[in-house]
Amino acid sequence: RELLILFKPQTDTDRRADLCARIGAVQVRVPYGGRFSIAALPAGRCAAALRMLARHPAVACAEPNAVVQACAAPDDPDYPRQWHFSMINLAAAWQYGIGDGVVVAVLDSGINPNGRDGFGGRVLSGYNALLDLPLRWQDFNGHGTHVAGTIGQETGNSRGCAGVAPAASLLPVKVLGRLGYGTRAALAAGIVWATDHGAQIINMSLGETEPSEAVRDAVAYAHARGVTMIAAAGNDSDETTLAPVRYPAAFPQVIAVAAVDATGTRAWYSNAGPEIVIAAPGGDTRADGDRDGYPDGVVQETFETGMGFVRGAIG
Repeated sequence: RELLILFKPQTDTDRRADLCARIGAVQVRVPYGGRFSIAALPAGRCAAALRMLARHPAVACAEPNAVVQACAAPDDPDYPRQWHFSMINLAAAWQYGIGDGVVVAVLDSGINPNGRDGFGGRVLSGYNALLDLPLRWQDFNGHGTHVAGTIGQETGNSRGCAGVAPAASLLPVKVLGRLGYGTRAALAAGIVWATDHGAQIINMSLGETEPSEAVRDAVAYAHARGVTMIAAAGNDSDETTLAPVRYPAAFPQVIAVAAVDATGTRAWYSNAGPEIVIAAPGGDTRADGDRDGYPDGVVQETFETGMGFVRGAIG
């Protein structure tokens, strides 16, 4: 095992060699600049050697000569078109985590797990809150699959595009039907069901203009159990009118997310108000703000639909 030993200034060569010998190490070399030495010793002696070096007056610091790894971009062919990921510094965030061990409930129109890019077997058995059934949670609208792709699309599989947390498990909770509409009862039940079935994060890319007491109660239930809830502020504004934040995003226990466009300014359609906690990239197929030659839609896998029914290629 190798250690890096950074000596204090004016520590001469003989003293460095003597210190290495005292910990049972061999000084392998002094790299360019001479600021530290590389010493080799048996792996079983490393912990004791590091403790002794930490106390020695001639040593500024010592540490294992660990491995560093290239921060390669994913090989998904459409990753370069995902302008929204560079805007949130996703490649840097991936150095800290990719969602391992996290369960994200997607309260939406369901998830289609059978696309050509897909989710790598990370879609859990879900719940249809519209029918109160632990089955038939698959997506027939497309919206839920698109949202789930942003959260956790399979990444690094040489196809399609990437997701923010490609190791997270996705819990589909169907609260919207084929045409993208649901009920307060389904939303409230879905929040409680997701909380009781292991969700650590609940994502709700949906909303309504008035507060529901049933949904408020469900939100309080989830919050009391440590669940993080995130919801869209809404897409009801236009170039002349600024719409207020929708519910459940407007509830104080929920992280309300507004949208910014590819230039980093508020998207023309995004709702706004004092409840907003954070803004995130939102798509706009009418514009090419980043001038990459493509419309600024958010690129994720979904599927074609017609009149609320799946048609064409799935994925």
